[in-house]
Parts: sequence; structure tokens; C-alpha cells
Amino acid sequence: SSGINAEYGIAATDLATSVLVLPVGISMAAERRPLLFRSAFFSSVWGFTWELIPYYSVFLVFALSAFRTFALLRPMKTVRRRVVWNALIGYLVFLVGRQLVGVFAG
Repeated sequence: SSGINAEYGIAATDLATSVLVLPVGISMAAERRPLLFRSAFFSSVWGFTWELIPYYSVFLVFALSAFRTFALLRPMKTVRRRVVWNALIGYLVFLVGRQLVGVFAG
């Protein structure tokens, strides 16, 4: 085991997904008026985050499964925290970079 509670990261991304749905629900409840989405800045930040969070959530589940499989295959070895953090932060940087390319390219 890595010593890091990945379940908290998965729960945090699920919570972020749920919170991101709230502005849409508010707009739908207000007879589909855009409300918060009238702001170009809010719409941009919301769209950027909405595209990022689901991919990261899936990656966290993958990472948790991979590290648990490693622990089952090699029970006497531990996964170093640095390896886990590098994987998590590296993928997050990749996702943000991919989103920024999309923002600047089109």
C-alpha cells in the first residue's frame, strides 16, 4: 500500500463533480435562464473544470487499482509516496496542459 488514502481523492473529485452540476441545476430550475453562465469568465472556468474533473476521477480509480494490484503481487514491497505523488500530479499537469492547448488553439 502507498500509505496515501486514494479514496479521499476519489471522493473529492466526486464531490467536485456534484458541485459543478449545481449551476446547471440552478439554471434549469430558473426556467433555463443562464444566470451564472451569463459571465464569460464563469462559463470558461466552469467548462475547463467540467472537462478536467471526470478524467482525473477515472485516473484516480485506475491508480488506486494499479497500486493495490502491485501490493497484492509484491506484498513485501511498498510503493513509495513519491512515485504515487508523481503519477497523480503528472497526470493532472497533463490534463491541464491538454485543456490549455484547447483553449489557446480554438
